[in-house]
Amino acid sequence: GTVVIGATVNRLVGNRDREITGAEGTTLDGQKGIARARMFVVCCGGLESARLLLLSASEIFPEGIGNADDRVGRGFNEHPNVGFYAQVPHAWRTLVPTNKIARTHQFYSAFRGEGLGAIVPVFRQAWLMPNHLLPFKLQNLPANALAAVGRMAKAALYVGAAVEMKISQANRITLSRHRTDLFSRPSAHLIFNYSSEDLQLLDRARTLISGWLGQFGASGIHEIEVAWSRHLQGACRMGTNPRTSVVDADLRVHDTRNLYVCGCEVFATGGAMQPSLSIAALALRLGDYLGQRFRQR
Repeated sequence: GTVVIGATVNRLVGNRDREITGAEGTTLDGQKGIARARMFVVCCGGLESARLLLLSASEIFPEGIGNADDRVGRGFNEHPNVGFYAQVPHAWRTLVPTNKIARTHQFYSAFRGEGLGAIVPVFRQAWLMPNHLLPFKLQNLPANALAAVGRMAKAALYVGAAVEMKISQANRITLSRHRTDLFSRPSAHLIFNYSSEDLQLLDRARTLISGWLGQFGASGIHEIEVAWSRHLQGACRMGTNPRTSVVDADLRVHDTRNLYVCGCEVFATGGAMQPSLSIAALALRLGDYLGQRFRQR
């Protein structure tokens, strides 16, 4: 095979047999070319996979590839995280300058009976970096440095929870009408809101964590802004019905013969877990499947 670097795929090209025949690409210095293959796999991440399918609209695929029923981009979801900082007295096990992190699955289904999603609580105790999810802000450096000194006197404890969002078809990726990329193509535009169930679940998680901190005898308790896990899921949903999904059980885009999508964008639901192992499992499974297809031809 040939690996091409420094080029961006602008669109996929299909023929009247609904086969993808090429991937049009452009380098930063303006050189253009078309990559030809028997099969194509899109692994562009939770935003860009959907965007590429939408950008590939043509006479054969007037609404974009895989989008005959307006499914591409719909169902996008993420993992919001509620979180609290607190202080606890130092003990022998807290006198370690490295980060300690733990998760529990004991409460994963605690709120299912209320019609709500799953949660995964996380505990983090550290001197140097209490929370890796918060955005880095240069103006916070002085305060963070002072806080690190303070943590030598009293241990900092972070307790949070990643929660599962309810799948909503209104949460979706579209093409922007106002912003473009370096190649003058529409950028991705994200429409994304909480459902009432999402807000209820965030509140349930807050109540649960606050109760724990009280039991720990923690002081200086304060809630931080909701942080996001950067798990961009669901915009190219897997399913058996082409009218409600984008790819089938083999990850093939329904209305094509040789185009596949792989990544957490094919997830039908988000759960509350990190998606990495599921992505790896899907990739291995797709690799085996494509290998069989090549051998059959």
